[in-house]
Amino acid sequence: MKKLAVLFSVFILSMASNAYAKEVATIPSFDVHFNGNKVESEFREYPLLVYKDITYFPMTYFDSRHLGLTTEWDESTRTLSINKESISASLRDYKAERKNSKSQYVTICDFNIKIHGNLIDNSKEEYPFITFRDVTYFPLTWRYAYELFSWHYEFSPEKGLSIEGGGRSQNVRLPYLDGVFSCDEDYYYYVGYKDGKQSIYRADINNTENYTTIYDFPYNYSSSTGKCITSIISDMGNIYFRYHVGSNLMGSLLYVKINPDGTAVEEAPKNYTHSVRADTTYYKETADMSLVVKHDYFDAPSRFYYTIAGVEHEAQMHPDKPHVRAYQEGKNASDSVSSDSLIQILGNNIYFVGKNLQSDTDSALYRINTETGATEKLLENVGAFHAYFGNSEDYYEGWNWRESADENQIGDNIIFDRGGVLHSYNVKTGVVTQMGGTKNGKFIAGLGSRHYIAQQNLETKEEFITQFGVPYSGNIYNPIRVSTKGGAKMYTFGNNLVYRALSEMPEDEIRLAVFKNTVGGFYSSDVAKSVYVNDNTILYSLSGNDETIVKVDFN
Repeated sequence: MKKLAVLFSVFILSMASNAYAKEVATIPSFDVHFNGNKVESEFREYPLLVYKDITYFPMTYFDSRHLGLTTEWDESTRTLSINKESISASLRDYKAERKNSKSQYVTICDFNIKIHGNLIDNSKEEYPFITFRDVTYFPLTWRYAYELFSWHYEFSPEKGLSIEGGGRSQNVRLPYLDGVFSCDEDYYYYVGYKDGKQSIYRADINNTENYTTIYDFPYNYSSSTGKCITSIISDMGNIYFRYHVGSNLMGSLLYVKINPDGTAVEEAPKNYTHSVRADTTYYKETADMSLVVKHDYFDAPSRFYYTIAGVEHEAQMHPDKPHVRAYQEGKNASDSVSSDSLIQILGNNIYFVGKNLQSDTDSALYRINTETGATEKLLENVGAFHAYFGNSEDYYEGWNWRESADENQIGDNIIFDRGGVLHSYNVKTGVVTQMGGTKNGKFIAGLGSRHYIAQQNLETKEEFITQFGVPYSGNIYNPIRVSTKGGAKMYTFGNNLVYRALSEMPEDEIRLAVFKNTVGGFYSSDVAKSVYVNDNTILYSLSGNDETIVKVDFN
């Protein structure tokens, strides 16, 4: 991966001319830290270099992105373009087998170089760009680091060189890591595996070698490894580990809550899914209502029980006898959303997407009126959906919130997917509006009045995520479009929204991006496996069996 990652992005950028004589650079004799990560150059295939008493930085694919830079090579004009972007990558070690000699030969670059679109005359630069081992290096001068890239830049003989910039990501080692992970302000919590035992570990956020086990998982006899399948969820500000014991069909889902004091107890969240032997129960809770949905995967239709003011009620069965399921044109239309996302509470109403398994019709949207207990069908042919209150009471005008003066328009509102085209539905007026610019897509998430859809350009086959706000007219406002490089999955953590997509790197699988739940908030990161996001921090792993994760602070 190390060599390929460089060749993929920078080999063609670094063809130096033989017209320039070889120059001599040296390996730094002082410490260098990028975003708090120490760069070890002695055994690094692409080490930092010192030339003319200035430290030089290798513009490999990951090193550049670690400091928030992207590079692009134009072969026709022999031009290397460098730009600061909202992108990040963890620092890779590019570890080499042999120790680097103290002195190395380098060559001054003879091709065109542009920074933020401005041409650099490298032949006249006091500290020119150089190449080493087919990689372009640029000088970490005050001009570049501070003035052009806005990095925090410090040097002292005692502490060496320190640069902070880009995504501010740090590599963190979690001893015995073998699964999902999370954190709060003081500790990391993660699944680890040691001496044949699978446990939840807690490690000090400032010193991860200071760790303890706080919960042991049972041995899973249905697994060849004896390990449970684990995942992590965030519910109402609390962290929960979820694990599955037994076979896929006949096993059980169990939960472990992390308490504020760091102890772990077996306790389910307020909103969760419980499954035993193909019978699934969904639990949801708001400030005014608790909801229990019992769902037999094969036979019995979904049954809804809700409690208001301490009194439990059972919703009237609809003649369709629907299961919580989303189908369109004979296909599962809810691959990108979980089943419990097909059940939502809005005020005193319960909305869900369901289908009669004995019929050939597509799924439909239903509403349970908790004042009467009646279940009514609202819309035919509905896949994934998001219900929210008052899309003209509070909606985006530009990137500003606006309150509506039209009381007749305020009410429940639905954004739903119908055959790959998004529609808006005002429950009060009964008006259904097809939303422009959303064709050939699939609705995958909603946060308040912000919505997200995965779409595909049928001509280019490029897939992308579109984020948008919706006013009462049903038109989309201020869309932000981000390419997914082919395939995506989106999900929420707290007030943030994450998508995972295929990476542009051929040897990696996933590219990660985060939409912050702030006006215009978007953060892009590098390849990732397991992911955890809270309000201010993202954690992700680079490989399934590595003890190292990456931490990025949004602050």
